[in-house]
Amino acid sequence: MHRVVSLYRTSVGKKVVMALSGLFIIAWLIGHVVGNLKAFLGPDEINHYAEWLREMGAPALPPMVGLWGVRILLLIAVAAHVTAAVQLWRQSAAARAGGYSRSANLVFSRASKTMRVGGLLLLAYIVYHLLHLTVGSAHGDFVPGDVYHNIVSAFRNPVVTGVYTL
Repeated sequence: MHRVVSLYRTSVGKKVVMALSGLFIIAWLIGHVVGNLKAFLGPDEINHYAEWLREMGAPALPPMVGLWGVRILLLIAVAAHVTAAVQLWRQSAAARAGGYSRSANLVFSRASKTMRVGGLLLLAYIVYHLLHLTVGSAHGDFVPGDVYHNIVSAFRNPVVTGVYTL
C-alpha cells in the first residue's frame, strides 16, 4: 500500500489515476449511450432495459443494489479523476512561480486550453441530466418508471432538445 501512495504522490501516479478513471468513465458512457439508444426501438425496449438496470445482479442482489454499486463506482471514478486533475494543476502552477520566459514556441491545443471550463460545463450538464431524467425534479411531466414517456415528453421542448444536442 505504501508503494501505491508513493506513486500517487508523483505526477506520473496522478496521471495514471486520471487515465484509469477516465477509461472507466468512457466505458460507462458508452454503455449508457448504447442503452439509451433503445428508446428508438420503442417504449417496451427502453422500459425493459430500465427495469433490467434496476434488477441488475438479481437474484443474488436485491433490486437497485447492482445499479447503486455501479453509480458508486462511477462517483468514485469521477472524484478520483477530478481530484488528480486539480492536484496536477496545482503542482504544475507551484513548479514555476513565474511564467515561461519565452512562450511563443509553445503550442497548446484548444482542448487543453478549455479543459477546465469544459469539465465544469460537463458537471453542470450531468447534474441537469440527473435532475431531469433520473430524479424528475427538472421535468414537468415526469412519470417514475416510464422512461420512454419521460424521454419523449422532455424532447418535445425545443430548449431541452437544444441543451442535449449542444
